[in-house]
Amino acid sequence: MTIPPCFETATWILMNKPVYITRMQMHSLRLLSQNQPSQIFLSMSDNVRPVQPLNNRCIRTNINFSMQGKDCPNNRAQKLQYRANISGQLLHKM
Repeated sequence: MTIPPCFETATWILMNKPVYITRMQMHSLRLLSQNQPSQIFLSMSDNVRPVQPLNNRCIRTNINFSMQGKDCPNNRAQKLQYRANISGQLLHKM
């Protein structure tokens, strides 16, 4: 089980561009701990689990799948839609 737990309320966002950080920022991220400073250090890294089924969860992105480039060919049909947790009603479909 991941720590903290993987709640269904998490919002996953796929970025359309890389996020660049400095060496110092990366070092600071690696120093983050899962617990209180008075406890034994537990790194935030290596806190992963296998890919899970989507189970009607939404993944949000601003990636334009209709644009293709030589670096990232898109040969899959995409189903783009917006959903809200209002009794499972589909609010807007593209």
